[in-house]
Amino acid sequence: MENIIQSFFSYSQNPDEACKTGSDHVCIIICTSGKAEIELETRTFYIYEKIFITIGPGKQYRIAGCSKDFRADIYSIRLDLLPIDELKHVYSLKTIYDEEPCRRIPEEKYIMCRFIGHYLKSFQHENDNIYQVPILKNYLNILFYEACNIFLNEQEKKQSSKKKYLTDRFLADVESNFKAERKIPFYARRLGITPKYLSTLVSKETGRSASGWIEEYTLLEAMKLLREGKMTIYQVAYELSFSTPSHFGTFFRKHTGKTPKQFIRANKIISRNEASLPE
Repeated sequence: MENIIQSFFSYSQNPDEACKTGSDHVCIIICTSGKAEIELETRTFYIYEKIFITIGPGKQYRIAGCSKDFRADIYSIRLDLLPIDELKHVYSLKTIYDEEPCRRIPEEKYIMCRFIGHYLKSFQHENDNIYQVPILKNYLNILFYEACNIFLNEQEKKQSSKKKYLTDRFLADVESNFKAERKIPFYARRLGITPKYLSTLVSKETGRSASGWIEEYTLLEAMKLLREGKMTIYQVAYELSFSTPSHFGTFFRKHTGKTPKQFIRANKIISRNEASLPE
């Protein structure tokens, strides 16, 4: 059985005792009561009830201090006993649990973890059970999978948050710069991403292409300026950085079905120069 579980117990030992995970083990510490300060390599983490910390292979850690009521279930799972699919999870999650090893366990999952903990404490002494090893392995796999799931869910939330941040930044940049810049590479450079990724991201997050947003801002501004009637069509084209009034007219007609001059007349706008662009 010790080949399956390197250690499993409710922690109440000397807090100054340093431990190190084996090169082929992942250690999971689940705090069940109280609180503790854990030194992991060069960093310090604080855990309390329903918080677990994952310690990767070959990492040194120490419970530097804890409250009198601190208790924790500590599991050390041998990686070489996990099927290859689980090993893929280990390596894909390595960066995640190296950077942010602490996570909170959702209430419903915590109840399940406590049940498994209580079960394993009693079951590990049933040496006469011929299925002891496979049963222990399966329960530990459940814990491992749940830990992986919590990490991945948190990572997805972060990625989703980052995508929203980049999308919001893009829209803010467009609002500030669309009069002078209508090329996607300009906005991609400001965000530090590729034009292709920006186009894909904005399309997925908003349902509209990045170029579509730029054109929308440009069109709305053009319509506003034409409605105000304070500028000639030529001046509006120049204000929006079109190379010629003709290019502006082509753009405007593509999106509205009307030339700027037709738009002015249809809206009964008194322009300074209605004849600045031919029909």
